[in-house]
Amino acid sequence: MVWLNLADVTELEDILSGLEKILRTPMPLAYSLHLEHCLHIYVMALPFQLVSILSWSVIPVAGIACFAILGILGIGAEIENPFGYDDNDLVNC
Repeated sequence: MVWLNLADVTELEDILSGLEKILRTPMPLAYSLHLEHCLHIYVMALPFQLVSILSWSVIPVAGIACFAILGILGIGAEIENPFGYDDNDLVNC
């Protein structure tokens, strides 16, 4: 049988309070909007940066790159609040 001492209980409380900070601290709206706008500007400029190198191949390459970049943005928005009751949240595991 494992016994916990006071130091272990204190460490557990510190860890749980850190998780509470993650839960209660939302992503600032201005940060999210700025990130989204910057990524959209980058995605619109990407084909013009690659056209001299790839010629007509720039269409599928830029499409795949845009899919990946905007996918990462969507994933970040999905996992912004990992504790909740949606299908992808940690509480349902």
